Amino acid sequence: MSGRGGALSSGKGLETPTRRASAIRDYAKEAIIQATAEVFSTRGENASMAEIAEVSGVARATLYRYFPNRERLLDALMDSALADLKKGICQADLESVELGDAIARLTRVLFALSDKYIYLVRSHVGKDRIKEFRLAVRPVLERFISAQRQGLIRQDIPADICFNFYLGVTRSAFGMLFEGGDLLEDMVSQVTRFVLSALATVELDGDH
Repeated sequence: MSGRGGALSSGKGLETPTRRASAIRDYAKEAIIQATAEVFSTRGENASMAEIAEVSGVARATLYRYFPNRERLLDALMDSALADLKKGICQADLESVELGDAIARLTRVLFALSDKYIYLVRSHVGKDRIKEFRLAVRPVLERFISAQRQGLIRQDIPADICFNFYLGVTRSAFGMLFEGGDLLEDMVSQVTRFVLSALATVELDGDH
């Protein structure tokens, strides 16, 4: 009797008003963060809180309740972008595949970030945030370093410059992808081939 009553009284598995309110808050915050990324990707530093509220579909009062000022909102966007980036890189399992396939997988991860990726590569952030970004992409840089040691990519260029070259290519390709309407997999394939043609010392293929 006590076991059954205890299970009911604990409320496990039941949706309570508190849990429902928390879920609504999380949903609203994520909608605002996504809208912020979208607005900043098109408007840049000129984006206003009013525009963000409109795109996210919430009242300005609601926006300011969750994010009292612009700095708090941009911090939340950066946190979200970095978390998505880390998760995507981890799931891509770059070390388990050949370099060409790793580049293709990573490109999909970056494109999946959508407007958050644009914010990451365009934003003017402090040194602490730059350090966080570098830590997030460290597994990718390690993949380039490993490929260089194996003689798979050019050794006359430092691995970090090779990696930054790749990031520059993906940033340009991202704009072409969403402005020109190119198909995602076509753009992934083009990025992979272009990067390999510039850096690879042997014939390498990327997955399609």
